[in-house]
Amino acid sequence: MNYHLSFKARIDLQEIWNYTVEEWSMDQADHYVNLLLDEMEDIAANSHRGFEQNYSGTKFLFSQVESHLIFYRRLADNTDIEVIRVLHKRMDIPNRLFD
Repeated sequence: MNYHLSFKARIDLQEIWNYTVEEWSMDQADHYVNLLLDEMEDIAANSHRGFEQNYSGTKFLFSQVESHLIFYRRLADNTDIEVIRVLHKRMDIPNRLFD
């Protein structure tokens, strides 16, 4: 299986990287984003291992890496996944998923 990043997930990763560089360092930012990307690869290899959550009547799957939640869905062909968002666990998740 493969994973695909939505436009918003790409922006999320860039914002996470930028924030981490500002607060800590470029090395830490690279390390943390690589942890997130590694988890996405693991999810793609076993998409049934995530947790299910319903928001506004829509079912999402998610996995947690440290302080961030990776929201994803299985694509219609059931062979790939799409990463929808990568959000900090303290964010207003329902509103951020749909913005």
